[in-house]
Amino acid sequence: MDKMAEALAELVDQGGARCAVVVDRTGCIMGSEGRFDQVDPATMGATAAATIAALNKMVSRESSREVSVRVHDAEIDKIHFVVIDQRLTLCLLYSHDETGAGIRAAARSVARRIAADVDEDRSNGVGKDQEDLIESVSYIENKLDELFKDLQS
Repeated sequence: MDKMAEALAELVDQGGARCAVVVDRTGCIMGSEGRFDQVDPATMGATAAATIAALNKMVSRESSREVSVRVHDAEIDKIHFVVIDQRLTLCLLYSHDETGAGIRAAARSVARRIAADVDEDRSNGVGKDQEDLIESVSYIENKLDELFKDLQS
């Protein structure tokens, strides 16, 4: 996952994002980088996962792998979500100073790099720490599915 950290750092340093986080669908933070002045990264992960789930009800992930939300704030202009794979989403915040097209292109590029790295990690197997994380995430995911089973019908 060091490659993920490098990709996120590049997105923040060169791509113009204020902060970026890769979040699992359960809200688990898989990687983060940047300035989280207004919100704790863990809180951002949980909020991003909930927002992504809500957006998925309105916009098909197959038809649109990216969604931007405009924020009327002094420092943050938009929050941009890019689907990495079925479990992971890249979420980034950027300011009024950055162009939407440039940040979206940089985010797509980073999402592709992360997807390739995740696929490589999956094919090579995972270490003990990652196995523990996967087990915890699976437990959370099962509990979420159990809680919201009535909504899935």
